[in-house]
This record gives sequence, structure tokens and C-alpha cells, in this order.
Amino acid sequence: MMVPISLMLLLLLVGVALGMPNPMPARKSSTWGPRDIQKWCRLNFGPAWGGRGC
Repeated sequence: MMVPISLMLLLLLVGVALGMPNPMPARKSSTWGPRDIQKWCRLNFGPAWGGRGC
């Protein structure tokens, strides 16, 4: 199922605004490691988005 890019970005922004796809809820740090980015990518672009990956 193809989802328009604009719709995906809108959902992504809404999700970030709600704080749902936050991979690090415990600490508010601006330093992201590769593992954090991979985890975030899996949450946002995982099987729910068609399993496209990062």
C-alpha cells in the first residue's frame, strides 16, 4: 500500500509532537548515537510503514 510522502511526513510530525516515537524518554539529550537512530528508524519506518527500513 503506497502512502503519499506528504501524509507520511504529517503523521511523523504529529507523532513527534505527541512524543510517541521518542526512543529516549528517560533523558532529554541532543546527542543521538547510531543505535538510537536505528531504533527511531525502526519505530517510524518499520513494518507499519511497509518495512522499507532506513
